[in-house]
Amino acid sequence: MDVAYFFHQGFIGIGAIIRVATGMVCVAMGKYINGLFEPLIAELLALRKSIYFALRKGFVIQFAESDSQLAIGLVNSTDGLFSNDLIIRDVKSLLRSCKGKSYHFAPDLEMK
Repeated sequence: MDVAYFFHQGFIGIGAIIRVATGMVCVAMGKYINGLFEPLIAELLALRKSIYFALRKGFVIQFAESDSQLAIGLVNSTDGLFSNDLIIRDVKSLLRSCKGKSYHFAPDLEMK
């Protein structure tokens, strides 16, 4: 999962790849979200949208990866009182609904 900013057009783009256990790509997703967001909020929105997409397609999520160490750290933490906690709770709820096992920071994650 990754985020791209399109400042002049006023939206962010998100992309995600769903792989099977062997690493083979099953499906890829690309979407846009209108508006410009702080980087952390954009990463959390992209994570939420990607997980929701996978669940709607019927995939069982074993783990989710992101190149945002802060986003993954927040998903792995207990709930707090920050404005982005609503998004974090949504991400956790979606992952719990499919019995997701773990959430990983993936440095230098490239969409190929």
